Amino acid sequence: MDFGNLSSLLTSIEDNNVYLRFEPEILDFTDPDQVCELQFFSSQKQFKLTLSQELFQNEQSKLVFEMLRQSLFSKGKKVLVWNWKSLASFILGRTRVAFSIDAAIVDLKILEYYAGKRQSAPKSLPEALNRLKALITSGIWKEIEPIYKKVHLPLMTTVLPHLETVGINSSQAQEKLFAHYELEGQENGRLKCFNAYRHSFVPHAMTPEFRDSLKPNKYEDFFMSFDFKGMEVYMLAWMSKDPVLMRLCNEQDIYVALYKEIFKKECQSKTDREFSKKIF
Repeated sequence: MDFGNLSSLLTSIEDNNVYLRFEPEILDFTDPDQVCELQFFSSQKQFKLTLSQELFQNEQSKLVFEMLRQSLFSKGKKVLVWNWKSLASFILGRTRVAFSIDAAIVDLKILEYYAGKRQSAPKSLPEALNRLKALITSGIWKEIEPIYKKVHLPLMTTVLPHLETVGINSSQAQEKLFAHYELEGQENGRLKCFNAYRHSFVPHAMTPEFRDSLKPNKYEDFFMSFDFKGMEVYMLAWMSKDPVLMRLCNEQDIYVALYKEIFKKECQSKTDREFSKKIF
């Protein structure tokens, strides 16, 4: 890599608006052969930067990320991105150093998710800006801006990258395993988790035997697993202060009690109880 040319290219970008995408969309930092192609777009220029295992092993990689941070992610810049969390986890997992940013980041994938759209990443800056403009004019941005800034930004820049890259030892698998989370979530409000990495596990679907095989990385650490029963109902009751829900929270089985409250008859099967859960 010609660092002189890269530095010259980065410093020549004077736009406050930059669009960043990368391929593949889901990056596996546990796979040494995984290569990430960063694609940057501004009104005057566009360029690509390849992140490979060789680059991360090179001492000059720190210089690359520092140049990126100062040129594209400095204070005052507005960076439109697609699926930032995956890139943040990839860089942290490979370097063990968080990629600090001061720019205002807008993740188009998250915003379009709220609008009910499932599209692939824009392939140019005009396309990305037009899709963002459509969301703003529709009013969706005004509606979710507080949630995006208070919840999604910390999740995608700090919380999930650190959570995904800490890893846990499995005596059953004979290796260190890592969890992968999708920021967009799923129908029940939880974060979606699946086997996206070469060395991966799903915390939401562990058998008792597999759970018992998990050990923390350090001797002084410990591994804890728990299931908060009825969390969606408890959260809704706390947020709404609804007296009926507050009363149901004191029942032995909140979903059985909820079924009886709604249908005015006893919950007689697992199917009835499962239907009650799906309401939330």
